[in-house]
Amino acid sequence: MSDDLEAMIRTIVVSLVEFEQKVNIVVNEEVGIINCKIQCAPSDVGRLIGRNGTVAENIQQVVRAFDHLGSKQLKISVVSNDEIS
Repeated sequence: MSDDLEAMIRTIVVSLVEFEQKVNIVVNEEVGIINCKIQCAPSDVGRLIGRNGTVAENIQQVVRAFDHLGSKQLKISVVSNDEIS
């Protein structure tokens, strides 16, 4: 499931960013939670978060609507490639 989820998120994210070659998506599934970390160019972070987090929330809503997550909670975080540890 994580491959399909990652592909869906990548499709959405790539359409929003300026530097699509710098996008990296890491999906980790835990008990009851799916963590999705979107790494992108520093200039694209604001595009993916949006004002007051609205773009990130909308990405979550679209993914929840089209992917059957069941009772799992989806958490998306957006990080600059410069902040990767």
